[in-house]
Amino acid sequence: MPYEEESVVAKWMDRLKDLNVSTKKMFGCYCLYCDGQAVGWIHDSVLSLREVGLTFLPADIKRPRLEDKVQELVIPFDYVNAEWLPKAVQDTADIRKKQTNRYLRRRLMMTLRKMTEDEFRAFKKFSVADYASDLMKGRDMNPEQALMEAEMEFGADLPDGLDTEYSFIMNIEDGNKKKVGWIFFKYYSREGDGQYYVFLEDLLIFESERRRGFASAAIHEMNTLARQDGCSSSVLFVWDHNPEGMSLYEKCGYKPYNREEGGTYMVKEL
Repeated sequence: MPYEEESVVAKWMDRLKDLNVSTKKMFGCYCLYCDGQAVGWIHDSVLSLREVGLTFLPADIKRPRLEDKVQELVIPFDYVNAEWLPKAVQDTADIRKKQTNRYLRRRLMMTLRKMTEDEFRAFKKFSVADYASDLMKGRDMNPEQALMEAEMEFGADLPDGLDTEYSFIMNIEDGNKKKVGWIFFKYYSREGDGQYYVFLEDLLIFESERRRGFASAAIHEMNTLARQDGCSSSVLFVWDHNPEGMSLYEKCGYKPYNREEGGTYMVKEL
């Protein structure tokens, strides 16, 4: 999808010049930030503003339904000079900042750190073997088929290893910088509407560190980063033979939305 013309973006930004706003090119759109919060994006000449419950907008601006995957207000270019526009953008940033602060106050002391090349090689070896095991359990593949499929998918997901674009392969560390697991997630552009989402590719907490809140904290951190980068939803796949994983993801706010052989896709709006 081509990027919106810079002249159109400039007109939106000129109307918001009294706010602390900036834009970032991502997946053919311009993600809009206000006070460091991702509040929407500019595409096809319109401004899509995150739905946070504002009540003063004109009645002809369509509001999303609760069941809609993307919770956004589509503001046509005709409103670029609307008196209420700066307030709508600022209020959206303020509300999203409060939501982020509530999470930070209750977050477990945990950080994500990019892997080194040596760590990545160990991660690859384990991840391929672990996924092959899942394929044997979930899709009834024999060991040779499963290993071949796992190696092929890993290579397709990370053709440039740690440097693959829009890919994040991170160690999970506790407050003492002790490694307690890892997480791998990617950003994708959704076909049809061009919105982008984060997909949880892999998550592992070492057995000795489980049931201490690290998994849910890492997922929250992933979604916080993705939301800041303009992703509108978070998606993952959980195997039927992993009921503990299903329970964790449900507690984190994910809901099932599609079935595939051996498991379920789940989604959470950001």
